[in-house]
Amino acid sequence: MKTLKWLVLPLLLMGVWSCEKDPETIIEIELIFPKMDQLLQDTLKQKFVYTARMMKDGNEVKKIFFDHIWMGTDPDNLMKQSGDLIDLESGRTYYWQVKATLDSGREFVSEVRRFYTALPNVTKLQTSTGNMTLNITWEDSPLMRYVEFTFSPELLEEPNPIRVEKGVESLVLNGLSNYVEYDIHYQAIDALGHISLPDSTWDVAFDPSVSIQDIDKNVYNIVTIGKQIWMRENLKATRYSDSREPIPAKYHTAVTTPSGNKERYYDAYRFGELMELGNPCPCGFRVPTDEDFIELERYIQMSEEDLYLMEYHRDRGAEQQVARYLKSEEGWKAYEGVESGVDFYGFNVYPVGFYGGPNANQLVGYGETAVYLTQPLNDEYGTILFREFSYKDNAIERWRVATRTSDYSIRCVKDVEE
Repeated sequence: MKTLKWLVLPLLLMGVWSCEKDPETIIEIELIFPKMDQLLQDTLKQKFVYTARMMKDGNEVKKIFFDHIWMGTDPDNLMKQSGDLIDLESGRTYYWQVKATLDSGREFVSEVRRFYTALPNVTKLQTSTGNMTLNITWEDSPLMRYVEFTFSPELLEEPNPIRVEKGVESLVLNGLSNYVEYDIHYQAIDALGHISLPDSTWDVAFDPSVSIQDIDKNVYNIVTIGKQIWMRENLKATRYSDSREPIPAKYHTAVTTPSGNKERYYDAYRFGELMELGNPCPCGFRVPTDEDFIELERYIQMSEEDLYLMEYHRDRGAEQQVARYLKSEEGWKAYEGVESGVDFYGFNVYPVGFYGGPNANQLVGYGETAVYLTQPLNDEYGTILFREFSYKDNAIERWRVATRTSDYSIRCVKDVEE
């Protein structure tokens, strides 16, 4: 019986000694930067940040030997790095962890974290403007899935942003407004939704010198005469450029002329009501005032005595044959003693006539006349004047709207910017 007691005691002592030689040890390694699934925009010399905490017998121990950083693109085959300043490749997925070794030789390993590096953006981006279009070309990033373009301000009737799949490398847009400067932000995006660095900006000012378009995307040639820029065709818009709201149908009429062209005529008698709702002209242009036409007529050498003549003075500017230099070379009905138009200034007055007339609801005077509305005068009546060109003479008549049954043309204008 004695022998058994002596055998048990040494075993108990050995157990106590063993606990003292191998105390409980807890270590915590916290990975701070990069965080899990973080997208790193900068790939040059990244410094990794982590902290560690070890407890021994309830007390914190600061002496820990780190075994550097282990990192790679394969989470099952991480490689030891010589330091924590690492050059990274663009558009990659990286995995990393930290290993620490205690005095006893025991090794503790952190969890594995994953982070991403931004892919390269598209390169060699170029823009050019054509006939009311903006053309963009570029070279794709090799790692991208698509490129995304965001416009400020937004384009008319175009999505924002615009997505273009990899391999296309070009974009043609025709929803730009006249004389508006746009900021174009573009970025490549990969299959995981990660964006390139940086989100780039390209400024483009759409400043056409030959043509413009209205909100309905009708294209008009333009011409500079003196300090004014005029459209060379009549307005065809059905919406206001400053609100995109439709011009009420009662204020305008569309007609296909005998030559097959489509013309639009606007209600002369209620033109003040039409104008109160917005600007029907293309962005940057306006319906001409009476003074705008006076400036044009003065520039083409109408005499000062004739400029402000009204109504029955049918010889207004006839001596200088001013209308001849604005009329188109073709389309006018011949009239004895009246020389044909030469369109010297490129204004291109074409005899589209007007809509309505005494019998209403018909095209009147095609080949014989052209009539242009002006903004209402700033008087108590809101008087509306118009300019009329006739095949019978080379004067420009200045009349007050009086009839309730006629729709006339609009020619839009803007001032030359100094």
